[in-house]
Amino acid sequence: MGLVLLNANIDSIAAGSVTSLLLLANAQHNSGTWRGWNAGIYRPGAATGADRWRTVGDLTAATGILANSSNWTDVTLGTENFYLLKYDLHPLDFLDTLTQVMGLLYFPNSEPLSAKPNGTTIGNHGFQSTVLTMYTESDADAGPATTFTNVTTADSDNVWGGSIGSGRVLNAAANGYIRQRFNVTRGEQVFVWALARADVGTASLTLWDVTNSVEIGTAITTTEEQWQYLWRLENVPSGCEVMELRLQGVGATDDIYWGAKSVMRTQNRRIQLDSTWDRTFKIRLMYGRFHGSGNSNGAIDAHSLDLTEIPPNEYDFDMQPPGSNPRWVQFHTTRWFQYPIWIQGRRAYSDLTTFTLALSETTACDLDLVESCTRWLLFRPGGRASHVPNAPTLAQRAKDDFEKASAQFVDETPARRREQMVWPRAPG
Repeated sequence: MGLVLLNANIDSIAAGSVTSLLLLANAQHNSGTWRGWNAGIYRPGAATGADRWRTVGDLTAATGILANSSNWTDVTLGTENFYLLKYDLHPLDFLDTLTQVMGLLYFPNSEPLSAKPNGTTIGNHGFQSTVLTMYTESDADAGPATTFTNVTTADSDNVWGGSIGSGRVLNAAANGYIRQRFNVTRGEQVFVWALARADVGTASLTLWDVTNSVEIGTAITTTEEQWQYLWRLENVPSGCEVMELRLQGVGATDDIYWGAKSVMRTQNRRIQLDSTWDRTFKIRLMYGRFHGSGNSNGAIDAHSLDLTEIPPNEYDFDMQPPGSNPRWVQFHTTRWFQYPIWIQGRRAYSDLTTFTLALSETTACDLDLVESCTRWLLFRPGGRASHVPNAPTLAQRAKDDFEKASAQFVDETPARRREQMVWPRAPG
């Protein structure tokens, strides 16, 4: 499809040309060789987007100077590579195909199942999204100042388990928190849980009656630096119509990490899903039991968690794409609602990475999968590069490579799959 001009092999650039004596000087070529291939120069590392693409002009074969169709505005050669694409291929052909590939390749991901908060279609129940607007910081309520950020540091104890990220609440005054609000039925039972790590100070799982401006029950707290599972089983006060979940730091300088949270209204059998889980083939459900010793009432070592699949005949999905609220899980029993429930799902890599023509992005997806699938979709009939000479053979070779790479990745889950069904006990 072309030629890569590695940075080390580029001698110089000028406004109207690029020079590579090693790669472009060729006595067998003439001035129109690259133009005859309908080639262009892709420069993803250019300082300005307007300089990322030029079609080629004449080649000075003796010295390896290749002209471009119009001058670059940036004539400083940094650490960038150049790519010569033949056969009328454009970088957008490659980028659009790569974007398609990222939507087709999946990775396993766990997310808590939870009731939908008021006023948002995304709960971010596992704090894995960098979008944090579904939570409100306490300073927005004229309360103590709080800084809320998403943490995705690799190999960090501040990120729970195998999650993509955690939520950090850093106080600038006592009792700072983040919150979400939920419409509730007066007198109903709610099961609320969260995973917390108190790096500094005391983490608090607090419930608030918004209708009557009073705290519900007694907050569950922990000072442990190891991840803890905090849970509460409460009856909604008779006058409460809106309940607020507060993930709080008690002290003025507390630094708390939150790994997951869930609010389950135990009488409800229908739970709305966010847009991440838009197809049933992506989803299985698990429930968790904790086997560690509790350090206080309502707190237990989170890493003692053991996950088990919920039998598939215990729930179904109600997916109605044209609907305003199109994604639901329908339970046929409420007996699992006394335990934390997780979605064990498959998410497209496009949820994490959107590539641009600058190609400065990275992805967690396996390189062999991305590369071979991109080639396959480019060269197959109807693909952006299907007009390239020998495209059918190139497509078949890419498909073979993709199938070999795919065979290495089995569908995995942390949940125990075969166990005699038991009736779960209430936590604690």
